[in-house]
Parts: sequence; C-alpha cells; structure tokens
Amino acid sequence: MAEPTESTPAPAARTDRSPWNWLLVIPIVLPVLTPIYNFDAPRLWGFPAFYWLQFSFILVGVATTSLVYQKTRRPVRAVPAPPASAPDSPAPDSPAPDSPAPDSPAPDSPAPHSSNPDSSALAGDPDE
Repeated sequence: MAEPTESTPAPAARTDRSPWNWLLVIPIVLPVLTPIYNFDAPRLWGFPAFYWLQFSFILVGVATTSLVYQKTRRPVRAVPAPPASAPDSPAPDSPAPDSPAPDSPAPDSPAPHSSNPDSSALAGDPDE
C-alpha cells in the first residue's frame, strides 16, 4: 500500500490547562458528601437543611463555573477598523451640518398636512 505524499498537520496542542479548572471539582464533590449535610435542623422557611443545602449547591456550582470561565477565557482579538477617508469632511450625499435638509420644512413654518388620513400614518404624524 502506498503512503500518501502529503501529510496532514498535527492538531495544535490544547492550552486550556489552568489551575483555575481545579475549582470545578468543588461543585462535583460537594453534593456527593452527604454525611456533612444529612440533618434536619436548621430549617429555612420550613425546609429541612438537607433540601436547602442541596439548592445552595446549585448556586455554588453556578458561581464556581462563572469564576472559572472568567479567569480562563482567552482575550478576544479586536477586528481592525477599515481605514477612514477624510474624517473631517461630510459624506458626499449628506448636507452640511448647519444647513437643513433640502426636503425638510423651514424651522419657522408648520409642517404641511395632507387631506388623506392614511398618508399621515405613513408619514409618522405625531398628531394622530
């Protein structure tokens, strides 16, 4: 059998080995150690300690997982912005900043109203 002439590159070695990952053992082992919380008192809102401690283990697991995630995540690379062409000049289609748009009414004159009731809904008339 002939061997292929091209060899596929080996996958990169994983680099997610962090000491922070050892904290994930806590929410796994803690619920298994039932002798440390197998009792009735104290009660919280009428629930025996066994039940409300089990619920608190959920919160411990969420907090531990969130902490490990925050401490071990890789920084996100910023995507380079496209080069800006003349940031001081306005875009060719836009009016100058101090002049009103060509189809907008002058600031002193009221906006024209149409006799068609449907046209005001399309134009976004705030009176209707």
